Amino acid sequence: ATQELYLRGALGQAPQTSRGRRLHLLSSLLWHETRLRLMRLVRLGYALYIALVLALIGLLLWPPAVFLPGRRASLAVARLGARLFALLAGIRVSAEGLDNLRGPGPFILACNHASFADVPVLMALLPRDFVFVAKKEMLAWPFVGRFIRKARHPTVDRWDSRESVADAAKVPVAIRQGDWVLFFPEGTFT
Repeated sequence: ATQELYLRGALGQAPQTSRGRRLHLLSSLLWHETRLRLMRLVRLGYALYIALVLALIGLLLWPPAVFLPGRRASLAVARLGARLFALLAGIRVSAEGLDNLRGPGPFILACNHASFADVPVLMALLPRDFVFVAKKEMLAWPFVGRFIRKARHPTVDRWDSRESVADAAKVPVAIRQGDWVLFFPEGTFT
């Protein structure tokens, strides 16, 4: 091949790309870019849909969760909201070994924390109500904080070690009351 290029006087020159090859490369590039942009648009659309679902469920179920008398009613409404969220968001939930949680309890559960959806998915999935140990900052969140107080989810101050030790004493109290307690041992998902 080198000899042939030499004889033609083309040795050292850049090879010519055919027009068809150039068009193929250009169309591949355009399709790739278009596909990436379409996927971003689909993800954005799904995120907006999820936000709308959460807003509607919140508007419908937050008032009864907070204003119905009794903590158990609040937890039951939250479980209903979590199941509606999973259903409408298209989240398929499943678990193995739930029959191990059928005993009298109380149980201490430890889970990995991967996203904001963890708590609602666990509420929808687990066979009983539970309290989760939340970061104390959540008490300042407008709607969530009120629900955390009403359902008496234990909170922990992550920034003040003395406060954290004092807050940790809330967990045995919840267990003695028969609550299932859920921890996210790593504390956050970032």
